[in-house]
Amino acid sequence: MIKNKFTFFYKENTQTHLETNKSKAAIVGVIMLLVSLTTAAQQTSLDMVSEPGDYIGQGQTYEFDENDGTFTASTNFDDGVTISFNGPPGSFTMNFAPKQDADFIIGPYPGATRFPFQSPRVPGLSATGFGRGCNQSFGEFTVLDVMVDGNDDVVYFAADFVQHCESIDAPALSGEVRFNITGDTFPPVPDDDDDTVANTIDNCISTANLDQNDTDKDGIGDACDNYFNDTFLVLDSEQGDYIGQGQFQELFLVDGTLTADRNFDNGVTIRFNGADNWTLDFAAPNEVPLAVGSYEMATRFPFQDASEPGLSVSGAGRGCNTLTGRFDILTVEYNTNGDVESFIATFEQHCSGAKPALFGEVRYDGIIDLIFADDFED
Repeated sequence: MIKNKFTFFYKENTQTHLETNKSKAAIVGVIMLLVSLTTAAQQTSLDMVSEPGDYIGQGQTYEFDENDGTFTASTNFDDGVTISFNGPPGSFTMNFAPKQDADFIIGPYPGATRFPFQSPRVPGLSATGFGRGCNQSFGEFTVLDVMVDGNDDVVYFAADFVQHCESIDAPALSGEVRFNITGDTFPPVPDDDDDTVANTIDNCISTANLDQNDTDKDGIGDACDNYFNDTFLVLDSEQGDYIGQGQFQELFLVDGTLTADRNFDNGVTIRFNGADNWTLDFAAPNEVPLAVGSYEMATRFPFQDASEPGLSVSGAGRGCNTLTGRFDILTVEYNTNGDVESFIATFEQHCSGAKPALFGEVRYDGIIDLIFADDFED
């Protein structure tokens, strides 16, 4: 009887002990699983394939992880992300940036050009390594996942990219970069209006517009644009003209930013910041405010004689030493603060006495139907 009681007691307590151990083991197992998921599964790596003829990668294939060197991640001054790798095989730096004033979110970023010299209206991309970098670069990238904390520290980042040096048709450097990424799946690409166009390339994020039509080319789709913005710059350069290099260009707000300011001769200065930067200066004789009308015998601003109109169109690193020309002011309006509110002008400029001309037209927030270069030369 005593034996039976003891046996019963032993079995009962043994079972309790076993169940307690099982519970403890289960808890430990969960903890170990969580630790495994949050640490061991994190991936930091850089894989690249360079086509024959690609300047950066020299036609080689690269696979780097944390065993090969050190990875660092930081935010850059264009609100994007910079990933750097440094190790015995070599050093690489990759810069990714959204359009100016845009959030850096998950999604595709086509039409990227060299960071940090990209137009405000296009993404920036730059992949450099082994002491080599592109003078110009063209490409695209897709952000698969990204998190930046309140201190602007990069928590994790994943992107795929393609870069071409000097020409969009040049051999490509393709790559995949991962920093502190857990797992192989990524969140869905944001598409707030469900029109199958990702937020990163949608010109009407909250209004469905699969066609992406943008009649005034201001970067805002017709579906959500209640105002026709008549702002653009046209440059029509004859062969032999130094400034325009014989090219015809139409530049809209979708291509860059265009601003209008008063200059110190009581005239107007127009600045376009895009793939190239352009500056246009107009001034009336004797520092009087510009008015609607024709201005003949213009010379280089701001070195014109007091009795002469001032004109200067420069850009892409080129400017006239001396110039002659003319311009017509079609519209010029100022607000109560004296700031330029509306401005339309056409112009003709000859560098250093040369016969080839640079013709052009600039419009800043004019309320007139959009016209093109063929119209203003008729």
